[in-house]
Amino acid sequence: MITLTYNATVIDLPDDLIWVDEYRWSPVAQQETVTLDGALLVQAMAQQAGRPITLEGGSDYAWIKKNVLEALRVLEATPGAEMTLTIREDEYTVIFTGDRLRADPVWPIADPDDDQPYAVTLYLREV
Repeated sequence: MITLTYNATVIDLPDDLIWVDEYRWSPVAQQETVTLDGALLVQAMAQQAGRPITLEGGSDYAWIKKNVLEALRVLEATPGAEMTLTIREDEYTVIFTGDRLRADPVWPIADPDDDQPYAVTLYLREV
């Protein structure tokens, strides 16, 4: 199970959410500059934080119910909330970032109840 924890609040997320950018980040930041005399100057340093963690569900997998979505919306609206993401037995301290949270109903209904399924994408960043 994937969980997102803030203070005493633990939100269980589907195991089949896909970490779409898991291998798109490098722990090394590098800047290359060509000097006036044509030499290449390379500066490299280890990044201590900032890894994006985008967890994505789809129209046919990793659905969450409306009541879970509402709990996520409360966390999303909490300024400066640093949460603990547990995924594959690893823990990451994360914040919402960028687009923050996207949720689309699996079956559009005018007045959904708490069991209405949603396909969700969470935009997080390790701090």
